[in-house]
Amino acid sequence: FGLIYGIWSAWLIQWGWQRKDNWHYLAWVTAGVSISMIFIAQGRSGYLVAFAVLILMVWKLWLNRLGWHLLLSAAAVMFVIVTIIALGPARERLQWTADSINAVYHGDFQHAEARWSLWYAAWKGWQDNPILGVGTGGFPTTAKKIAESKPDLFFGGPYPAHPHQMYLLDLVRWGPAGLLLLVMFLWQWFGLGIRRDWSRENYSSLIALSAVGIAVHGISAPSLEEYYSSVYATLFLATGLAAISGDKENG
Repeated sequence: FGLIYGIWSAWLIQWGWQRKDNWHYLAWVTAGVSISMIFIAQGRSGYLVAFAVLILMVWKLWLNRLGWHLLLSAAAVMFVIVTIIALGPARERLQWTADSINAVYHGDFQHAEARWSLWYAAWKGWQDNPILGVGTGGFPTTAKKIAESKPDLFFGGPYPAHPHQMYLLDLVRWGPAGLLLLVMFLWQWFGLGIRRDWSRENYSSLIALSAVGIAVHGISAPSLEEYYSSVYATLFLATGLAAISGDKENG
């Protein structure tokens, strides 16, 4: 929900900003409805993705043209909005996150979310193979061995396929080189779109927005390997690239 609705709502804000008629009201209302859908789903990754892509859109369209005093005002308004959200629809999920962090800090994996155990297993797996990693498909076997040496880990199942984290997954699989290649890939993807003029172009923003969506979602999921997030991100990327190609052909 965060990836799809977040990018969709950010693009609606851009489209509405470009409109000079009353259609921009409909675009912004629809963007608001899309954002509310994310909070109905109550996915913390969705909160982060939506926040990141909306901040990026607002920055490209407005904030980078403002003075420092207006930037501080905008930051204050954003802080108030985030506080209201944190105390309202996202409160329960954020509290569960805080409790899990506190449990892990005290070494108690049994009372924390399963993904903390998975992240720990990925980190320890990389430490045991710091140069080349454990290889493609090696994480399940590695996680099982680590769980045998540390019985208090909780994976939510006997054979974890991935650590619910894109960056740790590449690190434990292929070592620092794999992680570096992933970061470079995402940076190039993002760079293709961020250099465009979003105030004049309708669709090139989808390139950078999809890159940010995948990158942020990857903090809590293997986003590039999830069929729904990767397929939609590819569609957004393809739309943005097609728009750039069309602009070049039309001069």
